[in-house]
Amino acid sequence: MPNIAIIDKLRSRHQKNGKNGKLDLLYMGTRNGMEKEMIGKLGVKYKGIYCGKLRRYFSISNFVDFFKTPIGIIQSFFAIIRFSPDAVFCKGGYVSFPIVLGARLAGKKVYLHESDAVPGLANRLSARFATKIFVSFMESMKYFPSHKVILTGNPIRPWIDKGDIHEAMKITGFKGNLPVILVMGGSQGAGFINDIIWDNLPELTHHHRIIHVCGKNKTKTKDELIKIAGKNHDFLRERYFSLEFAGNELKDFYALCDLVISRAGANSLAEIEAVHKPAILIPLGLGASRGDQIINAKVFSSDYPAAVINEEDFDKNLFLATIDRMINVKPDTQKISINAAAADNIINEITRR
Repeated sequence: MPNIAIIDKLRSRHQKNGKNGKLDLLYMGTRNGMEKEMIGKLGVKYKGIYCGKLRRYFSISNFVDFFKTPIGIIQSFFAIIRFSPDAVFCKGGYVSFPIVLGARLAGKKVYLHESDAVPGLANRLSARFATKIFVSFMESMKYFPSHKVILTGNPIRPWIDKGDIHEAMKITGFKGNLPVILVMGGSQGAGFINDIIWDNLPELTHHHRIIHVCGKNKTKTKDELIKIAGKNHDFLRERYFSLEFAGNELKDFYALCDLVISRAGANSLAEIEAVHKPAILIPLGLGASRGDQIINAKVFSSDYPAAVINEEDFDKNLFLATIDRMINVKPDTQKISINAAAADNIINEITRR
């Protein structure tokens, strides 16, 4: 999503400035990742490469991936030589590491962006090859050389705060005027959060309307939902709406909702702040991550009206009480988010001569 924000901003500037010639963009990523389809819809050329995941723990996959990374470096080198870009912008993640090395071997300037409060391994390794390193959190700056690092914020889609409440009502089919909760688990959905909502669906739909973004192939059938809701199943059509993935309609859901329940990925946090909605954050636990979301949530909630409930500490009564406490909180809509200008800040640095 931050990459899409950068692409949109580059195109907007190119058109606004009336520059001659085509703005030529190449997106490099995994060979079969979900980003391939998303970028294709934007009309941007896509090059998939082999990439080995950089794991901090023992896994047999490390031996297989050890050979993928050199292949990815070679693929990146030749792709970048052929494309001959003015600059290479990398968002981090294991796919970026061979691209960074390929770009440096090709003699190109490399710009990194780190979304999380604590950098991932790929960006830590890539930092030594970078021209500049952009970060979303001030807390991240200490992990990189001071002469390279710049606090820019996290790029967000420029239309994310321009939703239409009436359009959201039309999409969801909601009736009444009960408070609306938007539930998201990240781009892949979150089984833990999904189960929380379904386990408490009767109580939640009694007092609220729920927009539930479940993740690909993770929604429930109508019969399954009726069984879950029990005697409250009549509320489902008017008070519960689920979908696998929210695209452009997400802006409308943000406009309608009174509270967001979400993981604590940096992109989600940046958008939540931009739309000025209170939040309950349930970060991905240490059992399934390096703990980056836990730190993101802690840092974010220190300066924004967001409550944090860790998976390990989850309690139903605490969860329901936190909803009651947070749903009436009103964030300061006058506070300007650094993330709103992040794409401009990044592009200014990359295009500086």
